[in-house]
Amino acid sequence: MKIKGLLAQVRTCEEERKLVDKLREIGLGQYIELPQIAVMGDTSSGKSSLLSALSGVSFPSNDQLTTRCPTQLILTRADTFRGTVRLVRFQSSSENDEGEEKQELNRLEDVPDAITKLTQKLVDEGQNISDDQIVIEMCGPELPNLTLTDLPGLVRTVGDREDQSIIPRVRQMVDRYMKQERTVIIAVVPANVDMHNTEILQAAQEADPNGTRTIAVVTKMDLVDTGAELAVHELLLNNKKKMRLGYHAVKCRNQRELSKGMSIEKGLANEIAFFGQHEYWNRLPTHLWGVPKLAERLVAILQDNIRRSLPKVIAEINSRMAETQKSLSSLGTPLETPGAQRQQFGKWVNQYLRLIEAAMSGQYELLSPIDSSNDTSATPEVRLRAGLRQKDLFFRAEVEATKVNDLLEFGDSLSPKKVVVGGQDLKRMLLWETALP
Repeated sequence: MKIKGLLAQVRTCEEERKLVDKLREIGLGQYIELPQIAVMGDTSSGKSSLLSALSGVSFPSNDQLTTRCPTQLILTRADTFRGTVRLVRFQSSSENDEGEEKQELNRLEDVPDAITKLTQKLVDEGQNISDDQIVIEMCGPELPNLTLTDLPGLVRTVGDREDQSIIPRVRQMVDRYMKQERTVIIAVVPANVDMHNTEILQAAQEADPNGTRTIAVVTKMDLVDTGAELAVHELLLNNKKKMRLGYHAVKCRNQRELSKGMSIEKGLANEIAFFGQHEYWNRLPTHLWGVPKLAERLVAILQDNIRRSLPKVIAEINSRMAETQKSLSSLGTPLETPGAQRQQFGKWVNQYLRLIEAAMSGQYELLSPIDSSNDTSATPEVRLRAGLRQKDLFFRAEVEATKVNDLLEFGDSLSPKKVVVGGQDLKRMLLWETALP
């Protein structure tokens, strides 16, 4: 992919989004922060039902099939449905560094089974929580032009036989996404809890203290306690705990409706009726409630985020490429053919032999490729001749201080069995040319 002049070729918001998706696909996100939307919340916040309503996919929502890894949704409006799903490995987390091949999807109904199989694959590998990512690309007539990443829900407690490390590992993953300045945080919070004290909003406030890139999506609006409606109403109007992107209210299918097999379409119709007929919620501006309006807001938020971030991303890419090119140039001429590689290898071998010969003969001025110091006392490990002489003198002193009678003892095939050598004879042996002048 050619980066230079890339912005000049991108003319529409959709082209910008596709460009960012492509950069993420080739792994650039591991080196440079890319603009994105990340969905975060507790395990019981209603996050799965929200994603189902946004995408039309029936995501697993029971305890046994909750998300164990990030799931990226790349949605595009088109006349007919087509899709793919694959597992993208995070920094070689498994022996299969390449990840999985894209699995073609012919029907929307095929997506849940594909997600379940890839999730089970991670479980079989022993990854209770994984940084590997399930990537789902879908085109269809009812889909918004939207890319978002769903993260595993925050966990407070685990079962007796479950791995306790799941709790901090999920939090670490969420924090890693949150702290990225180009990540828009969708904090999913249920309406039937004290939203000011929820873990996800507290974490979002730590990562985004000014609230400039956080939008709170309030789920389970049908469970607001009686008497608390006015406070929730004021919160949704962004009159309390203000954030630049504000709040949005939804009512997705609850567990009872899911158990009865209610369709996503029926759930969306019920949501419209619920907000339209409720004595408090029908006073809300229509752009602040409902999944369809949320999709519109998220599309606009993502477009704005990409448009503001993309020039900086391209600048960082060009800077990193220039640094890399400089490093490559310092390595010398590329050895592109086997002949050139053999020739260069031969030069290195000859140079190595010359250096060893110089070290052995005491010509230390020839050791500049590995020892640029003019101080003869420096880096003694490369002065082999001096080292050998020092060891020889030490060995000679040890022998002269020792009364040696029986030096060698041969086997039965040699005669005589013992060879007696006097100390003076051994001394004369040591004066052989091995002893360096």
